[in-house]
Amino acid sequence: MNAVSLPVAGTGIWRRWAREPLLHFAVIGAAIFVLAHYVEQARQTAQNRIVVDRSLRDRLSGLYRTQFGTAPSATQLQVIVEEYIDDEVQYREALRLGLADDDEIIRRRLIQKLEFLQRDAVASSDPSTDVLRAYYDAHPELFVAGESVSFTHTFFSADRAGDDHALARARDAHAAWLARGDAPQGDAFPLDTDYSQLSREEVGRIFGGTDFAALVFASPTDEWSEPVHSGFGWHLVKVTSHQPPKVLPFEQVLPDVRAAWLHDSTAQARRKQLDALRAGYQVDPRAATP
Repeated sequence: MNAVSLPVAGTGIWRRWAREPLLHFAVIGAAIFVLAHYVEQARQTAQNRIVVDRSLRDRLSGLYRTQFGTAPSATQLQVIVEEYIDDEVQYREALRLGLADDDEIIRRRLIQKLEFLQRDAVASSDPSTDVLRAYYDAHPELFVAGESVSFTHTFFSADRAGDDHALARARDAHAAWLARGDAPQGDAFPLDTDYSQLSREEVGRIFGGTDFAALVFASPTDEWSEPVHSGFGWHLVKVTSHQPPKVLPFEQVLPDVRAAWLHDSTAQARRKQLDALRAGYQVDPRAATP
């Protein structure tokens, strides 16, 4: 007697379901949901876990030593660790609550930290003398000594008989020089009577105000000026030489060249890094809604 095989009722149905795309999507979606759930749980667990290991204790101990000049005791270190844990808990809670979002102070601080990292990368480089000289040759205007002047002066004090009398004496002395070439004779001056290669700012700082410096720099050489007033009194001034602006020698301004090169190199590196970072972002230029 031959055995008769009976059809299994559900086999065809399961085969049809196995070929159904909607079932595939449902199963994959459920798997992704379960996986995301476990990943989020793992992230939350890691976020709520504060690791206090030897490296952290060493770092906190080093900060204490830097501040106070001595290593903390075991009791002090434990207090420092507990304070760190309190701060870390509050920090993470603040992040979880979104308190850092749209905070301009935090935003600016993070930008500054990134800039410090970028600046350190350039500051650690040591440019060769050839590099610095090439920068010096390309930017001579950065290393120019301004115009300077050398002069002598005769002083007329207002302490003897007042300001008007001092001015009158200065005028008489100037008239005598014009008429007969007599060297002006005045009063003792509390500072120097002869000055060499002073800048406009230096003249103004010594004699006070800008009028005195303006007259000195406008005067021709080897001629006594008309009376000019300063913070001390009245003067006749004879300029002995004018020194025009000049580019200072490379060896004299080497520290300035290095500082200027570092400033420009840092700015260029920062711009390059910013351009590279911006390439990974899409800027939406839409107009702001009123």
